[in-house]
Amino acid sequence: MIGGDSGPTHFAWALNRPSITLFGPTPARRNTLEGALNKTISSPSSVDPMHLNRNDFSIAEIDPEEIVQVGRELLVSDKAVSKEGN
Repeated sequence: MIGGDSGPTHFAWALNRPSITLFGPTPARRNTLEGALNKTISSPSSVDPMHLNRNDFSIAEIDPEEIVQVGRELLVSDKAVSKEGN
């Protein structure tokens, strides 16, 4: 699952499914837990958790190649975790 900080990515995390959560001007550390199957990618925007800029659309600046790279790493990781569970 690849998406923003929303229900579908939270469900993926809860169900122990590979997920990438994309963050714009919100702090990833505050809103998610990273693990072997759950990764975050943040925009280059500076984050001030006390004064969030709702007009900051820097999430669009996340490099798609970075998302692809992390996704590939998750797929490899998911296969390793699946083999351990069998």
